[in-house]
Amino acid sequence: MDDILHIKLLNILTKHDEAERKKKYFNPYAFGHYCKALNNCQQHMNSGAELRIALLNCFNGRLLDKLLKATDLPPSTKEEKLGQYKKLHELD
Repeated sequence: MDDILHIKLLNILTKHDEAERKKKYFNPYAFGHYCKALNNCQQHMNSGAELRIALLNCFNGRLLDKLLKATDLPPSTKEEKLGQYKKLHELD
């Protein structure tokens, strides 16, 4: 993952966290988890995984679709939402 893509995805995560902050049940620790997931995504890609597969393994829900849209990939499919995609190994 190049630096520009990393910054672009980090910007999406920041905007998502700011939007979530306004909700009643906001998790103040969520942004740290998002950053860890983005780092895991980058490690998967450095190991040879495709961007879409790396994102599917690290994110889910609306946030996943926001990240896919930002990278000009189509939104997650029903099958992908149900877990039908290539599972990558767990990272330390």
